[in-house]
Amino acid sequence: MKYKILIPSIVFACDLQFLKDQLRVTHDAHDLYLESLIAAATDWAVGYTGRQINCATLQAYSRYSFCKMSYDIDRGPIIAITKIEYLNVSGALVLIPAEQYELSSDQYSGTIFLKTGFEFVNVDMVRIDAIRITYTAGYGDIETNPFPEFVCNAVALKAARLYTNPEDGVDEKVTVSENLLNSMRCPIV
Repeated sequence: MKYKILIPSIVFACDLQFLKDQLRVTHDAHDLYLESLIAAATDWAVGYTGRQINCATLQAYSRYSFCKMSYDIDRGPIIAITKIEYLNVSGALVLIPAEQYELSSDQYSGTIFLKTGFEFVNVDMVRIDAIRITYTAGYGDIETNPFPEFVCNAVALKAARLYTNPEDGVDEKVTVSENLLNSMRCPIV
């Protein structure tokens, strides 16, 4: 499946004060810069793991396949499915009712199963985005889905490294932040 972010997150795995404490920065002169480094480190973590780190609304899309009745979503953890639609040959989006599918998910991914008896009607078989799944995924809700501590630490380490070593270089060895996130990396298929 391919993905695009419809509504980006405004919540990050590391807060400004935590990063300032790690760096022993006591002034406010670099706060905007440090916040941009936290955002960059979070984006790096999303790219490194292939998972949605901070809560966002995404759309997964796929080509229609004649006998496919399930769709895997790897950019989890999945919080909720907003809607599932498909394009018909007229170019109109057709909503699949929530009672026609179910979600099976774990901490990092999920699979949507279309129920027995569901049929696509006049689905556009040519478009690469014929099937569209809109959902919310990621961490950041303090009560229901808080950031795992190892994710917070990995993002803080990466942001701190960007602050203390601002030149654009190449890492020759695996970093601690990479090691912290290795357990949640998406498998390469």
